[in-house]
Parts: sequence; C-alpha cells; structure tokens
Amino acid sequence: MTGLLGRVWATLVRIMLLLAGLAMFFGVLVFGAIAAVGITAWALIRGRRVVPLDFGWKGPVDWRSGARRQPGRQAPADAEVVDIEAKVIDKPAAPPDDVTPHDDKAGR
Repeated sequence: MTGLLGRVWATLVRIMLLLAGLAMFFGVLVFGAIAAVGITAWALIRGRRVVPLDFGWKGPVDWRSGARRQPGRQAPADAEVVDIEAKVIDKPAAPPDDVTPHDDKAGR
C-alpha cells in the first residue's frame, strides 16, 4: 500500500509541477505580447519609429555618464548642434515620366 500511495503522490506532484510550469510559460508569453503591443502603441502615439532592441555586446561602457562610448571615438569639443524643423509630406511625389520599368530578364 505504501508503494502505491507513494507512486500516486509522486504522479500528482509531477502533474502539479507541469501545470505550474505551463502556467508560468504562458504567463510570460502573454506578458511579452502585451509589452510588445504596448511599446509599439506608445511609439505610434508619440509619433516615433519603433527601434528594435539590440542585446549584443557594446564594449566598454561609462555607466556614470549614461552614454555608451567607444574609446577614442568622442565628439570634438567644437561640435555644433543643428536643430532642424521636420517637414510632413502628405503624398509622395509622382515618378518622372521618362522612367522605364526594370526587367530582370533583359540581361539573360
């Protein structure tokens, strides 16, 4: 009887752990989907492009300044900051009339 009860208990524990793992997996999956949609919506509301994250190695980082700099690649001291005004284009310009369509098979 003890062997049977131990096997039943072990099976129940395995099933519970499997269900807990599946719940965590789907929870993280849903959280990631909601975060992706939220970040995209926030970027669209603010009028900015969504920039993909880059998790690669960036080299030495000066954490105190908050900027990621490569050694020896600093801006010159006399660098000028230029502020420009954005121009909204409602519809794209029409292509010129003398442009012929490109044919991939022409050179073969």
